[in-house]
Amino acid sequence: MARPSSNPKTKQLNPHDAFTIPGGLDIEGRLEFKPPEDPDAKRHRLRHEVWSFWVKEASTYIVALLVLLMTAAYCFWILFFKAGTDLEERR
Repeated sequence: MARPSSNPKTKQLNPHDAFTIPGGLDIEGRLEFKPPEDPDAKRHRLRHEVWSFWVKEASTYIVALLVLLMTAAYCFWILFFKAGTDLEERR
């Protein structure tokens, strides 16, 4: 089993003593850095997130809703407006 060194010349270092923050950086959380965002990069990122939402998330629900509406419209058309179907076929 390893034992701590009893050498009096060893010095205990505190990592928080030598820690400095470079200018212009914001600290989020404990040790996570977030550099300042350039306005053009922010505008591009937001535009990309909006398009990503519409393509990946909303389009799925829109397509599903259209399929359900088309199916319901076809069923109502068969039941009420198609000529030549008798009551037994409609049931």
